[in-house]
Amino acid sequence: MNSFKKIFDSIVSELNSRPSNFQHFPSIMDEGDYKTIKERSRGRAVILFGCGMGGIGVAERLEGLGILIDGICDNHRTGVFSYTGQRIMTPVELYEKYAKALVVISSETYEQEIFVGLRQLGFAEDQILPFPRKNPSIVQSSINFISVDSFIRTHYKDYEWAYDLLSDELSRSVLIKIIRKYLLNEIIPLSTDSPQYFEKGLMDLTPGEIFVDGGACYGDTSHMFAKLCQAKSIKYKHIYSFEPNEKCYKVAQNILLPHFPDIDIITKGLWNRKTELTFTSAPNAAASTMVLGVAGEKSVVSVISLDEFFAEKPFDDWPTFIKMDIEGAEQEALQGAKEVISVKYPKLAICVYHKPDDPYEIMRILRTYNPNYRYALRQCTSTGYSEQVLYAF
Repeated sequence: MNSFKKIFDSIVSELNSRPSNFQHFPSIMDEGDYKTIKERSRGRAVILFGCGMGGIGVAERLEGLGILIDGICDNHRTGVFSYTGQRIMTPVELYEKYAKALVVISSETYEQEIFVGLRQLGFAEDQILPFPRKNPSIVQSSINFISVDSFIRTHYKDYEWAYDLLSDELSRSVLIKIIRKYLLNEIIPLSTDSPQYFEKGLMDLTPGEIFVDGGACYGDTSHMFAKLCQAKSIKYKHIYSFEPNEKCYKVAQNILLPHFPDIDIITKGLWNRKTELTFTSAPNAAASTMVLGVAGEKSVVSVISLDEFFAEKPFDDWPTFIKMDIEGAEQEALQGAKEVISVKYPKLAICVYHKPDDPYEIMRILRTYNPNYRYALRQCTSTGYSEQVLYAF
């Protein structure tokens, strides 16, 4: 294993070797370029291709722009699209009914596969608009870059500590890529083929799981958990999904309640105590719930700690698996789960991409609760600045 200092020095050397006027323009996702969709949709039917969480987010944004979605298509899903109530078409049906339509692809992961399939069916290239679409001409980042001097002064020793604590070389390589993200504006490549939050070999499910979905958004993670249990013939005991956004909460109800038993969807956020907080609904974060510190519509939401929520429940009903993606509130929410974690030792899947100190501060919090936890770090989407997940097991 290379020393952290040696690797960090090589990053600094690489940065210093660049021309003084160098600007890094990665192929990033332009998630806000809805004007193109609006312009190209004039006089055409608009079809949304992809019914996952990305599809729900894009549908919500199109609705906000007043763009009517005429149809829904997916390669694998059937039935009804939960957000609009429309029946999901196959690609063949799509071409038979809407050969002249504008097709908006919502899935980044399967974007190329969908594009090729549509072209083979007979759709022209200008009829297909991937979303989010790769657009290096528009430099738009969700992170705050850090100078080397500031990083050394504020974060270096803590990242070095975290580097040594991680359990495998893959985790350490992801941590280094997080540093490169902040210093060099580099996106992080996918590091796992497991479903997000359910890393194979680390977070294996067992009978009687009690799952907490912190930041449930549209219910996709709870849905994935239930489906994984079904696929393994494992009977879970209960799912608790926490989602403070009323609109997301209603979609999650439609996705989860008709299909799976033993689920509670709670219209509260997670925090270190029971209170009300003023958050901001991010205008271009369709897959997020409520986020702190950005421009957008202010909302007052109720929050609660996991310790308070489970205090009156029997110990056997305390969680065995906790997932958190709560838009920068992970540290506070973990502070509010001290009793649950210290006593029950649940498996943990915690997002660490919202703040530069998340990768090490979250580990530091958890170390005080349970010194026996081991830690792994994965990049869980196909290339991006976000979706780094810390696993504690």
